[in-house]
Amino acid sequence: MNRYPMFNPQLLLSFVAVCDSNSFTRAAERVFLSQSTVSQQVRRAGRDAGQAAV
Repeated sequence: MNRYPMFNPQLLLSFVAVCDSNSFTRAAERVFLSQSTVSQQVRRAGRDAGQAAV
């Protein structure tokens, strides 16, 4: 079993954009995605990491 599963870097990019901008809407504009997509990606990043991300 792989202890370190693959992690999608796009999820991390969205998470960092939200942290930097303090806003899902501004983060979405920054990474050229919809707000709902960024929200889903941050949620998935947290799930993949085993914790709530935001």
